[in-house]
Order: sequence, then structure tokens, then C-alpha cells
Amino acid sequence: MLVAASPRSRTQVLLFLAAAVAAGVVYERNLLGDDRRPYVLIALALLSFMIGASSGTNPRITVGAGAAIVCVGLAIVGTRPSELGVVLSIFGGLLLTGGIHRLGRQGPVVASLGTS
Repeated sequence: MLVAASPRSRTQVLLFLAAAVAAGVVYERNLLGDDRRPYVLIALALLSFMIGASSGTNPRITVGAGAAIVCVGLAIVGTRPSELGVVLSIFGGLLLTGGIHRLGRQGPVVASLGTS
């Protein structure tokens, strides 16, 4: 079983983001044909979750960005059927999920750092 690690630096995050954007463009333009479109969507989903769960990003910003992208995607899909809206909704939702996963793994926030 092939397991990919989430990106650890900003450069890796940018490379994963570029790959996710490329997967979205390939899906939207249907460059591989209808029979391979689901595989491109799976790749987009995995890349977006790994970006959200990466240690190279601030999880609070990732959660906010993911939520905003989901809202934009749902607004596009709500007005008319659109492949772009589908791609944005999936990307944003899994980015949000990865960010929440990373935020939860940081542990509880200590309320008072100065007291012992």
C-alpha cells in the first residue's frame, strides 16, 4: 500500500497546491475523458486533505480558507450546475477537514501559561 506523507514545508505545500489546482483543471476541462474523471477527483481530494493536514501551514488559517472555499463552491453550484463549483466544494471541504485534523492534533490550549 502506498502512503504519502503530508507536506512539511511551505515549498512542499505550494507544490501540493499546484498539483491540486492542476487536478482541478484536468477534471473541469475533462482532458482525460469521462472514464478517468473519478480518479482525478480522488487525486484532488487526497492532495487537498494533505495540504490541510500539513505541518507547513497554520491550521487556523487553513480552516478559515477551507470554509471560505466551500462557501464559494456551494454558491456557484447553487446558482447553476457547474464543474468548477464541484471542484471548489470538494477541495475546500477536504482542506477544511485536514485543517481541523491538524488543529485537533495540536492538543488543548493551555489557558494560563504563567501559572504552575
